[in-house]
Amino acid sequence: MPLNSVKALYDGLKFTVPGEACSEPQVQMLEKQLGIALPPSYREFLLWMGQSPSGILLGSSWLPDDLPDLKPALIKFLAANNFPEKLPDDAFVFWENQGYVYTFLRLSQGEVSPVYRYHGTLDTTTFTMINPNFESWLAQQI
Repeated sequence: MPLNSVKALYDGLKFTVPGEACSEPQVQMLEKQLGIALPPSYREFLLWMGQSPSGILLGSSWLPDDLPDLKPALIKFLAANNFPEKLPDDAFVFWENQGYVYTFLRLSQGEVSPVYRYHGTLDTTTFTMINPNFESWLAQQI
């Protein structure tokens, strides 16, 4: 399991509210709704604690009910900000914070996809790679 070290980190912090897992049928329904196969580490994350913030990622949009709206919202935000780079077609936008910071993976890169960010208040002309993979991004968030 790719997230073993992240789970150990989380468990070591002893949050008072435990994470609430998505069920396999819920994850399959989400994949069907999004029309994608989720990367294995992201699937594992959902099956571990995908239903509840449980002390991490508070104030952000990342829950399964949020996911279908994130990519369209980012595309609209990029256009409103005249951002010169097009969001890749294979982008899986999985996190948004405060309406101006978005992160995504490239599905075509599979499990080895870096995590990319668009930060609406930074003067950049390209998406920024902020972590080498989802596991390291999640560890950083915890």
